[in-house]
Amino acid sequence: LPLPRLLASPINSEMQSRFFLAWVHIRDFFVYLLSRDSFSPLSNKKWRSLLDIMSGESSGENSKTKAGKQHAEMKELLEKFVCGVESVTFELKPLSKDDITGHFNGRMVIFIKAGPLLSDAREILWDLNELNFRQELLSLDRQLDRSGMLPFDRQLCLEKCWVG
Repeated sequence: LPLPRLLASPINSEMQSRFFLAWVHIRDFFVYLLSRDSFSPLSNKKWRSLLDIMSGESSGENSKTKAGKQHAEMKELLEKFVCGVESVTFELKPLSKDDITGHFNGRMVIFIKAGPLLSDAREILWDLNELNFRQELLSLDRQLDRSGMLPFDRQLCLEKCWVG
């Protein structure tokens, strides 16, 4: 998952809003992908390209530039991710410039050009930090676990840490 600072770092408040909105737009899909063994982590550069694409900011990228090649590679990778998901439907089209709303934690959030609301930004960043922490814990546990438990049973055991 992207590091939270990636969403908060754009100096331009409009771009920051677009990144937050793009993340909210793709969050559920990538949380689903994390549950699959075939998903491998993306670098920060790839996450930035992915957020650029999904925010609707990269529509006219020149494929001869370094950024354009990175965006083309990410579009191709995104298509592979979507094609690799059977029996689950996700709407993963890049946002348009007119999109300003997304759904997060069962409610609608609005992202204006002046930047996301501080309370929404905090909640989204907290959620992303927590998701990243959980993934790191699961990854470390997979490497260090010598219990002999089946991977799925071990994951269920670890997930009990988050109840409540």
